[in-house]
Amino acid sequence: MFYPLRFNVPLLRRFILVSSLIFSFSITISVEARFVDESDFPSWAEDAIEMVNEARIMTGYGDGRFAPDELLNRAQAITLLLRIKEIEEEDDGEDDLFEDVPSGSWFRKAVSSGVKRGWIKGRSNKVFAPEASLTRAEWAAMISRVYEFDEAAASDEYEYYDVPAQVWFTSYVYAMTENDLVRFPKSSYYRPEKLVTRAEAAWTMAQIMSKSRLMGTGTENDFGSKRGVDHHRIAVKPKDFNPNLQGYEIEKEELRIDVVVAEGETILSPSSDFTYLGSLEVKNAFKDDDAQFDSLQLKLRFDDNRVGPIDEFEVQLVGDGYDEIVSLNRSGEALYVGMNLSFEPQEIMNFEVFLRPVEGAQFYQDAGSGIFYVYDGGALVSRVFKSSGNAGTRYAPVGIKERNLATIFFDPTK
Repeated sequence: MFYPLRFNVPLLRRFILVSSLIFSFSITISVEARFVDESDFPSWAEDAIEMVNEARIMTGYGDGRFAPDELLNRAQAITLLLRIKEIEEEDDGEDDLFEDVPSGSWFRKAVSSGVKRGWIKGRSNKVFAPEASLTRAEWAAMISRVYEFDEAAASDEYEYYDVPAQVWFTSYVYAMTENDLVRFPKSSYYRPEKLVTRAEAAWTMAQIMSKSRLMGTGTENDFGSKRGVDHHRIAVKPKDFNPNLQGYEIEKEELRIDVVVAEGETILSPSSDFTYLGSLEVKNAFKDDDAQFDSLQLKLRFDDNRVGPIDEFEVQLVGDGYDEIVSLNRSGEALYVGMNLSFEPQEIMNFEVFLRPVEGAQFYQDAGSGIFYVYDGGALVSRVFKSSGNAGTRYAPVGIKERNLATIFFDPTK
């Protein structure tokens, strides 16, 4: 016998509602973002990475990684800042914007927008270097320009031993510190030459997002009990430095680097061992004071990005009891830090520079030329120890005569 089905309508409605909620909840759980490399996140960056990922400012890669230790490059940095400022990327339409920023590249509009606003410049009129990694000094300069920090405003509460009184990044670093965008503001070192990782970039972005003043959602001062930033003054470091003395004597008394160029073109192949490129003559030109040389940055640049790649080379710096081998990073930079080399007045140290391909590395098939040089943006930090008069230390100017060490020709087929 057939019995027709009868439904309790109110009960059915409750069943459908509960089922929908359970289904929706299960869907939410299933699509919640999880990075496969979460175990690699530094503890100090965990909350920041979650925050910038939820805001879609910094997302992971297609393979599920966030890659916290991967270095931030110039194109990525501009893209992040445009996102956090909620500015739509625009292409100015110039065909010759930069030779290495072709039309159709994923970073073309971001680079065009950033350059147009004065946030960043090219390495030259023709080269932008979108894949070049950022130093902490360059990162500070970019953020300071984007948020129009008062570059002449810095508290005397902070002092970094490796940020000289008057170099191109001094005001930017202290503006970042004053705006609470440096992780360890009480530290004695800023490490301006250190390269910025994605985890560090995420931390900075999260700090900016937490400040209504920077996000444009409020006018209150986020410094708490501190004075307003516009009322701060520059801290002249060191205290005995006179910014008005910029004449002949100051130019002469410096830590001087002269490049002794190797003759002819240096030819390398994958089987080459360390090959001599040239030498550096470093002189303490101060008449009475000792000096300390802390760090140096050298760089290899190929004329074509299909040669190399440059991070498959190693550089050896040898001289006067110093011998260190450094691998080039993806921007072609060899970073020598913590050198702590002491010079007596008028003392000269000579350093020979050698280059070799990494054994067993995979190289592109194209041959081509490049230049190896002392990098303009390198952290050439030196200190002068007063031997007479006022006791203490101050930072010395560093003069570089000629930057190019050698012309390199690399042939991967030999």
